[in-house]
Amino acid sequence: MSRVHALTAVCIALASLLIGTTMASAHARYKSSIPGVSEVVATAPSKVQITFTEDVAKESGTYFIRVTNSAGASVTSGATILDDADRTMMSVALQGGLPNGRYRVDWQTKSADDGDTATGAFAFYVGVQPTAVDRAADADLAAVGAEEETPTATTGAAATSPTAGAQPTGAAASASPTRSAVSQVPNTGQGSSDGRRQWVVEAGLLGLGVAVSGIGAVGVGRRRSRS
Repeated sequence: MSRVHALTAVCIALASLLIGTTMASAHARYKSSIPGVSEVVATAPSKVQITFTEDVAKESGTYFIRVTNSAGASVTSGATILDDADRTMMSVALQGGLPNGRYRVDWQTKSADDGDTATGAFAFYVGVQPTAVDRAADADLAAVGAEEETPTATTGAAATSPTAGAQPTGAAASASPTRSAVSQVPNTGQGSSDGRRQWVVEAGLLGLGVAVSGIGAVGVGRRRSRS
């Protein structure tokens, strides 16, 4: 086997390792809940139940659901329960007789697959409709934990974060060589980490293509010089 072919094989093997590693990275993130995000319910629920995108590790202190009222006081009753029959489901009981109002839910999980930690937050309403201020606060809650899904690429003195809506200008734009070649990763807050994985894989494959092209050019140059 020639040196060019050997180097090409090594690059392919490294790319396979990169793809396998990035696809294995995951978070147990929000999928659905009862009550739902910004949902208005007529009467106070007896508990808050959240379903996640994958199994949650049952390790004390690594997972929880916290529910607070508009004054920031806890309204839960008892510890968070991780369903042993379905580890994608967590719940926590609420105090009885909760008055009408807005309630905030904060959660944390640890992936049973690879140990990644995820956090998030949302609100629900009992007996009242959200105001414009409430909706703005709900939008802020949607960003809680979003940084866990967003990779940051650094080139020289400039660093760029490929989040949706980010449009670097001037020197920052010229210092981002992969922005036109790979898609931006949407900052989905409580969405899955598929966007981050896709961005890493595409960036890795782009680098592999450049490396293989360079290797091929070197091989052609050597054959021409010998002839």
